[in-house]
Amino acid sequence: MVSRIPRSLATVGLALATLVAACSPAGGPASTGPTPTPTASTTTVRAYFYLGGEPGSAGLVPVPREVEGEDPIEAALNAVLAGPSTDEAGLRTISSAIPVGSRLLWLTVADGIATVDLSSEFESGGGSASMFIRLGQVVFTLTQFPTVRSVVFKISGRPVTVFS
Repeated sequence: MVSRIPRSLATVGLALATLVAACSPAGGPASTGPTPTPTASTTTVRAYFYLGGEPGSAGLVPVPREVEGEDPIEAALNAVLAGPSTDEAGLRTISSAIPVGSRLLWLTVADGIATVDLSSEFESGGGSASMFIRLGQVVFTLTQFPTVRSVVFKISGRPVTVFS
């Protein structure tokens, strides 16, 4: 037995199709309100953090981060300075040797060298192992980009060649 669509349902369907066509971009603007501005583009970068674990399995690991903005190098460095998220720190024993409050003051990349100026908090606290890990976090995070081959550090505007 063939069922027939009631005439009223067919009329509603035709009215709905007409309304959808009229509201689509091809049918002209649906409203006279402001046009939404596009959001900033996002890029996936790697922020390097310390993964704890059994002896021989601990070390720096890349953690993918979605960052917004024009400069992915600066965004990646800000991501590592911000530290791991609560989920990352809890589920996978990921931590950061970078002291809380460390800030990026200035960053430039020229001729393959990234010069990074960090706040004085960066060099505070921890021993030599902690300093070695935090320097690695910054260097690994920056050298993931093909335009960066090496890193020069400054603390509050002064060049630093020895960290203790």
